[in-house]
Amino acid sequence: MGYSQFPGGGDIETDGVAIAPRAFGTIGTAEFPFNQGRTATHEIGHYFDLKHIWGGEAASCTDSDDVDDTPNQDYRHFDCPGFPEINCGNGPNGELYMDFMDVVPDDCMHLFTIGQSARMLGALLIDRPNLIDAYTPLLSTTDIPMTCSLVNFNLNDLLTNTAPPGSTIVWSLDGDVSDGVTNIIDPLVQDIGIYFAYFHNDQSGCYNGPSEGVKIYGQDRHITSDT
Repeated sequence: MGYSQFPGGGDIETDGVAIAPRAFGTIGTAEFPFNQGRTATHEIGHYFDLKHIWGGEAASCTDSDDVDDTPNQDYRHFDCPGFPEINCGNGPNGELYMDFMDVVPDDCMHLFTIGQSARMLGALLIDRPNLIDAYTPLLSTTDIPMTCSLVNFNLNDLLTNTAPPGSTIVWSLDGDVSDGVTNIIDPLVQDIGIYFAYFHNDQSGCYNGPSEGVKIYGQDRHITSDT
């Protein structure tokens, strides 16, 4: 039906996504039950570092797709089972067969999880940054107390801990700086949550920021704007 290459998974000449005509799109050559475009969604998931929802290729309750918020699942589904499909101790809601990374018919596929979305964003920013060279989404700053100057910085700045000369990036749990910048933390050793980034002027001691809320997904590499 289709194939794609994982980040760093092979030759540059084969790096991409390929979909069979009968499983591409919703009209023309697309054939039921693969006529809602979900084969492309599934393969693009692989392209951005998502594994199958059940993990490895063999049936097993011990494999993992390396995403924390997907339930354990022993194997693939070729049909659309009834809810809940409980296996591998994953009750009461059971297996996430409606996820785009299972292989059910198109009309049974409906979602990526938050964790899967974060993993794909990490692959985009780290493994495939050439795809966003012309697109740098800005986290806007606002005119607030203790602001040195208005400076826009993008997700790549935060991901690589890059700040303007003479300043450093500071992270906080608090987006309200009316009482100063408090609750300074290192988000990469904290739980998943929403944090706020500031530029600290190392000479004057003032802060520029904060950014809009930024979600940090655990100790991995995933950072995304909350807006």
